[in-house]
Amino acid sequence: MAQYARSLIERYRIRVAGPRASASTMSGGNKQKLVVGRELSRNTPLVIAENPTWGVDIGAIDFIHGELMRMRDAGHAILLVSTELDEVIALSDRILVMYDGSIAGEVDGGEASRERVGALMTSRAADALGAASPGVAA
Repeated sequence: MAQYARSLIERYRIRVAGPRASASTMSGGNKQKLVVGRELSRNTPLVIAENPTWGVDIGAIDFIHGELMRMRDAGHAILLVSTELDEVIALSDRILVMYDGSIAGEVDGGEASRERVGALMTSRAADALGAASPGVAA
């Protein structure tokens, strides 16, 4: 267990007294890196990442984004749920937007913009998609 903890500390640059230190002694950002590291090291076929970079520094954000993309490129499915619109647009191959409990629309990651996704977020789906879409009220 200590070897596993050391590997996470090193790989994810977690600032902590050592592998036996309690998580309660860590800052919020280091706790977040610990959780992200633990989950991504499990090598599961599906990763659900909810606000994976909340509370971490810029360097850690880039690292976490890189790790998610590395896993995607290795064939893992990544479901990203984030309140950071720029993060969603930068990392997603496909974006589904929910509004009022239903899917308001879908945007290909390569065609996503803040305006287009924002319009779906406010249920202006027809404006966001450029035309009325089946199943989406204008």
